[in-house]
Amino acid sequence: MVNKKEIIRLLSEDSYFSGFKPTSIGFKKKDGKDWEEIELFGFPRWWDDKYEDALGIRVSFYKRFDVLHRWFEPFRATTQQELRDLRSHYTVGITHDMYFPDRELYYTFPFDGSEFEERLENMRRDIVEIGTCFFDKYKTLNDYYKNDVEPIIADEHFKLDDGYIHWYLYLKAAKLVSPEKYDLIQQKIMEHIELLHSRREPNLENVYHKLEEILNAV
Repeated sequence: MVNKKEIIRLLSEDSYFSGFKPTSIGFKKKDGKDWEEIELFGFPRWWDDKYEDALGIRVSFYKRFDVLHRWFEPFRATTQQELRDLRSHYTVGITHDMYFPDRELYYTFPFDGSEFEERLENMRRDIVEIGTCFFDKYKTLNDYYKNDVEPIIADEHFKLDDGYIHWYLYLKAAKLVSPEKYDLIQQKIMEHIELLHSRREPNLENVYHKLEEILNAV
């Protein structure tokens, strides 16, 4: 029977995964409190006429720089459960279909095992290619700053994602990596913070009243 646990086991035999620990959802590699994760999100493909009886897997890649998150916990976590949830958050992530925009959303594995080896090899090859590129791109905190934070300064159309607010990560990265540019980045971020506040964006509203305290704590 094809299942995600068996797929993870087979992938773990490849040398690329030697530095990762297999988990119930994929693979994780820790470096102190920082971590890299490859998540295999899977469920039956019952809605697809072509693969009516199959497992669909979407692969995601995540990187967490813990120092960018921990300082903000006192402003967000009010219970131990919320604290645990916050510590599972990643700094930056990508899915396989974002890297390969022409690909389907899921890798498909028919439960009857047909073409299993070929399909597994295709997914393994993609994971190695994407993982190598993604984790090299975000190897260090300086890399994250260079790729995701510093471009804010010259971006005339910069805006924060209303659904997931990265602003406190950006501020902390700027303060740690390039303090001489912190004021410029803070100014750009605060302009959009005020816009989100005017829209009553829920992920912001629960901390907006602490904004002065937060900025002093960066």
